Amino acid sequence: MLNKKMQETNIKGLSESEVCKRVSEGLYNFDSSPKPKPIGDVFKDNFFTLFNFVNLILAVMIIFTGSLRNLMFMAVVICNSLISLFQELRARSATEKLKLISSKSVKVLRDSKILDILTEKIVLDDIVIFQSGSQIIADCTVVQGSCEIDESLLTGESNLIEKNIGDSLLSGSFVVSGKVLARAVKVGRDTYSAKISRGLKNIKSAQSEIMTAVKKIVKIVSIIIIPVGIPLFINQLRANNFNYSPAALTSCAALIGMIPEGLALLTSSVLAVGATRLAHKKVLAKDIYSVESLARIDIICLDKTGTITEGTFEYEGLKEVKSNKEIEKALTWLTSSLKDENETFKAVKAQFKPDQNAPKPQSIVPFTSQRKLSGAFFKAHGSYIMGSAELIFKDNQTVKNMVEKYSNFRVLAVAHSKQEISKERVPNDVNLLGLVLLKDKIRTNASETIKFFQENNVEVKIISGDSTPTISKIGKMIGIKNSDCAIDARELNSFSEVINHAKTHTIFGRATPEKKREIIKALKVKGHTVAMTGDGVNDVLALKEADCSVAMASGSTAAREISHLILMNSDFSSIPSAVSEGRRAINNIKITSSLFLSKTIYSVILAAMMLIFAIPYPFLPIQMSLINTLTVGIPSFLLAFERNKNKLKGSIFSDIVVISLPSAISVCINLVLCFLVKKCFKIPREIYSSIAVVTTAALGIALLRKICTPMNKFRYTIFYGVILSSAAAVLLFGNTFLMKTPFEWGLKNTLIAILLGAVSISFYKVIAHSQK
Repeated sequence: MLNKKMQETNIKGLSESEVCKRVSEGLYNFDSSPKPKPIGDVFKDNFFTLFNFVNLILAVMIIFTGSLRNLMFMAVVICNSLISLFQELRARSATEKLKLISSKSVKVLRDSKILDILTEKIVLDDIVIFQSGSQIIADCTVVQGSCEIDESLLTGESNLIEKNIGDSLLSGSFVVSGKVLARAVKVGRDTYSAKISRGLKNIKSAQSEIMTAVKKIVKIVSIIIIPVGIPLFINQLRANNFNYSPAALTSCAALIGMIPEGLALLTSSVLAVGATRLAHKKVLAKDIYSVESLARIDIICLDKTGTITEGTFEYEGLKEVKSNKEIEKALTWLTSSLKDENETFKAVKAQFKPDQNAPKPQSIVPFTSQRKLSGAFFKAHGSYIMGSAELIFKDNQTVKNMVEKYSNFRVLAVAHSKQEISKERVPNDVNLLGLVLLKDKIRTNASETIKFFQENNVEVKIISGDSTPTISKIGKMIGIKNSDCAIDARELNSFSEVINHAKTHTIFGRATPEKKREIIKALKVKGHTVAMTGDGVNDVLALKEADCSVAMASGSTAAREISHLILMNSDFSSIPSAVSEGRRAINNIKITSSLFLSKTIYSVILAAMMLIFAIPYPFLPIQMSLINTLTVGIPSFLLAFERNKNKLKGSIFSDIVVISLPSAISVCINLVLCFLVKKCFKIPREIYSSIAVVTTAALGIALLRKICTPMNKFRYTIFYGVILSSAAAVLLFGNTFLMKTPFEWGLKNTLIAILLGAVSISFYKVIAHSQK
């Protein structure tokens, strides 16, 4: 049919030689998006960092002391950089593969043949075929047909714009209804969307509170580490009678303790693993922080079609029919005349198949999400109209009562008018021919998914363009609480009314694209973190407004482009896995980050005390590495991958500080007591340092015990594993870490160490308890 029309209008498209010529001239639709970072820059960004630079200076200082054993901390630094490098290279490779897999194809007319080609292969003057749901991929001019365009992603205006022959189509907009042939007049970087695409991507970047908190900690340490390090080294030179080796070793140990080198790695690793786990469950995260954004939601708004339901309909039957012959003729003529591509029309078309002998309409009105009806005018027969009974018959209470009897179904009114229908208005002499009943296919696992959200304190709402009674009934069927609290979105005439009803109502029917966006915005104004799911062009504004947007892979290109997460199997039941994964990642990062921050806080305080009181630092670099590895590094990485579905609460940064502070203060009190005891009892430097290591490790284990509460088998294993590992390191490998083992301390010093440990842990418990 399409080929015949093109032949009649003599539209043949470019020839192969014309295409080749334009490609050679660079007049093709090449990808103007930012290129991936060069491999060299990837290496540079992961190895030439401020922290690596500081660590390298510390390593050089230690090398000059001749105590190469104290370079153990560099193994962690190198591993961090290598893991970070590996993650970025893997992400780079995955992005390129995803780009290849998700490359869009488009239909073009060349040499009178319709071809499917990649959008990058479009050349200037190509004839491109666009229809409902298509994204405009180059600036074009319509040469045949008509359509309605949604330019909301470009202009922010949700009004649909009719496009006819000679009108321009801007790249980045979407076809809502109709079908056109259009000539590409601008391609590549010359297109309208190429100029603004980067801005749109920036708008949709997921916000990560956890990464913001980590960067805040890193920034604070970065600001103080260099100005503290230089006077600290000078101070230690004086304290050690200008002996370079002990001054360098103690200064380096203090600065190593201040650097939370594992914190950023832990955060990115856990989020990356979360994104990978989601990929195995057919959920594609646009970036690793999307995992976090979904975990924070307390309200999820669902579009009915394609989310709760499969997005398709089954014909159920005709009701309230005055004449079977007349309504069947009307439906057959409509399916023969209209080119609508929505699922409702497809279900009707499957039952009432087009008839080639049907008369040609003088004019047609295609379906749009704004009009919610379609129709055709036949010169000798009048207009046949199909669509929402509420919009066709407006205040007709009789028809309204008829429709309400079938609220379990999608109801289409079929009407006749002697007048010509137009896009601006429905004729005022419409007569009802009957009602078409269509049945939504509800997803088999919809009820279980709704139950998951409600059990996890996530409120569920439905925002749909369907009739309010129909959506309310479906809400009840799948177990959504307060489904009776329903409202027709057309009754909300101002944004203040939307705000007033957004929280109190659960079901919103007859919602236009703009109204959907306003409802999401109103919920955010009320202080909620909102997710929106959708699959159609009419959901794009709401998806863009939401804190976290989820699209179906089977949905429109527009929805996929704007969303944070894409359900690759288009299965709504995948979302609970994504929520659980995000909560696991963020809750565990928040808990384990306190181990890193505690070490950083007490190291900073100790450095200040060393500067003020000119006391020697109690640890050597290798001993600080031992404490970091056993009481911070290993347990934090193990705990970070534990199951944790608890709802996210509070501010991440303040919560981490609150958990860390009692332990950090207790370590400082402990080390001051160790120093005073050393002076009073003239304890040798080596034994004093060993006692400081053991009691500090004991306080680290006490903090670990707190964050492991309540205990389970996994946490018991980690907790006692750390105790046994620490005991083995001190008792069996003390000399390796330049320590005296407890067997070499003597009875008096051993009792002093036990007393110091008991007092310090008591201090910790008192301080921690006072926070409750």
